[in-house]
Amino acid sequence: MPQVDDVGRENEELKKRVAEMTAEASNNETIMKRTQARELTLLRADTLPQLLHAMVDGLRESYSLDAVSVVLLDPQHEVRHLLVAGGDRPEEFKQIFFVDSLVGLAPQLAVLHKPWLGPFVGADHHLLFPGIPNLKSAALVPLPRKDRATGALCFGSRDPSRFTRHHGTDFLAHLGAVAAVCIENAVNRARLLRAGITDFLTGWHNRRYLQQRLKEELARAQRRSGSIACLMIDIDKFKGINDGYGHLAGDSALKRLRSASRRRFAAWTRPRASAVMSWPSCCRRPPLRKRRGSRSAFER
Repeated sequence: MPQVDDVGRENEELKKRVAEMTAEASNNETIMKRTQARELTLLRADTLPQLLHAMVDGLRESYSLDAVSVVLLDPQHEVRHLLVAGGDRPEEFKQIFFVDSLVGLAPQLAVLHKPWLGPFVGADHHLLFPGIPNLKSAALVPLPRKDRATGALCFGSRDPSRFTRHHGTDFLAHLGAVAAVCIENAVNRARLLRAGITDFLTGWHNRRYLQQRLKEELARAQRRSGSIACLMIDIDKFKGINDGYGHLAGDSALKRLRSASRRRFAAWTRPRASAVMSWPSCCRRPPLRKRRGSRSAFER
């Protein structure tokens, strides 16, 4: 009965196809849940350093990847300056690449408008994953903001079938969009934090920061049975500078004071013509030497 046999084969093929589609749907659901969990982790990051660590270490662990790096467009070095202002060193973020232009790291980055998936090509992609051998496939996911890419999430795998041109990119595109929003929010929070604890004119930390930081340093000195030295500096006859030469000249004097101190020690401002400087964990003589040296520098 050939017709019965044909129907049986068609039935088996349909069952096989349904099983494949069910498995694919289950896999997509797993990927979606994992992506949503990772996106929530990025959204919960309180600070810019936390976010950068979550983007590299968190995504690598969550997706079981062999390599993850992040390219951030930072032509004015603002992100790097915000990290430094917060006490972090940009070079410590080994897999974060701060660049002035997206051109040069990989050919795809210059025109990256949607996720690119394909084979890892050493000549094209080695700058994105330095020191990680035997990569076989890669995914480059744009970080879109206002119709342009502000960077990219870069994933690398030693499995040649992990990222191919035949894979869907909807989840990756959504992850890139969420990551871009998270970066923008973290940068804005860092800007606001810095604006709230620094003086706009001189760049010195303000009184609020001084009060908070002195409590921390005093507590640290008590825990370690150490000491802390503070130096108060006041500009003599500062009112006369303002009255005789104008407020622009007074502002210039404050900038000169800040410029002289920046090369020597951390400084925190008090209102207008005075400053407080601190040396944690020091003995008596170094601050005395610094006081004499700083006075001569300010007098110049």
